[in-house]
Amino acid sequence: PYVFTGEDGDKLAVYYGTPDGTTPTGTYDLVHVSGKVGFGGTYQAFFLAEFVPYDQECTGKFNGVTGGWTMYATTEPFVLGSTDPLGYEWSGKGSLTFAKQRR
Repeated sequence: PYVFTGEDGDKLAVYYGTPDGTTPTGTYDLVHVSGKVGFGGTYQAFFLAEFVPYDQECTGKFNGVTGGWTMYATTEPFVLGSTDPLGYEWSGKGSLTFAKQRR
C-alpha cells in the first residue's frame, strides 16, 4: 500500500483498486508528444486510478476508515526509456467515512 502520514503521525494506507490490493483498478494513456515514435521519443502519460483504504495498516483517526477516491494524474513530457526523475501533478475526488471513535 501507499501510506499518507498526517501531521500527528496518523497513517492512511491505501491500495489501487480493491481493499486487499489483489485487483488493481486503474488505466493510463501514453501520448506521443514529439520526436520519433517509440524509445527516444517524447511522451506524456495520463493516469486514472481508484484508491481504497487498507485498514490493516491505517492508524489513529484512520483506523477503520472506509470509502476511497478517484485520482487523476498527468506527467510532464518525458523521453520514453529514460531513467531521469519524472514530475507529475495529481488531483482526486471522493470521500472517506471515519469509524466512530471510542472515548
